[in-house]
Amino acid sequence: MTEQDERLQLSDAVNALKSDDDFDAPVPEEDLELSTTSGESQDSCLVPEMVDAVTMEKYRKFGPFGKLHNIGIALRTSSQLLEDFHEAQRQTAPDEPVLTWVQNVCTRWQSDEAMASRALLKRSALNRMLSIVEERWVSQGGKEQDRPAILKEKLSLEDWKVVTAVQKILQPFKIASKQLQGGWHSWSTLNIGRLR
Repeated sequence: MTEQDERLQLSDAVNALKSDDDFDAPVPEEDLELSTTSGESQDSCLVPEMVDAVTMEKYRKFGPFGKLHNIGIALRTSSQLLEDFHEAQRQTAPDEPVLTWVQNVCTRWQSDEAMASRALLKRSALNRMLSIVEERWVSQGGKEQDRPAILKEKLSLEDWKVVTAVQKILQPFKIASKQLQGGWHSWSTLNIGRLR
């Protein structure tokens, strides 16, 4: 692949993001979901002008990707939750294979993109699993002190939009890094002039 081809491919990916309907105004059903799932006013969700390390760390832990990460940790540490996730996949898509959760790891390249892709692929199963957990909790009395911790990790519609957008942004980097992994062993395709 030539440098011009790579630029065209990246340009196409950027144009696809610009024209993506995920960034359009929400439809009335989504608007209703936003107003019912988010207990905060829109003013509290504004992006600050300056993001400091403390704010960034808090967002990493409690933002959309933090929630997905925490769900993965819960699935890894609880065989009951893992079985609930597998059962939810069988219920929501009986003809599709049951897939494992892909966990992000801060030292592994592309792991955030892989986790987001799997979460988006299994979004309905993930939501169903959380419903199963909540139904079980309610049937056992629904006391607030007994509320399963994983229910705090439920992603809102706005969280899912962020996951979708970030996954689409990371996709070209995944493609580029895979191309680079296989291309450097062939000296005939390496353009030394570009490295200087």
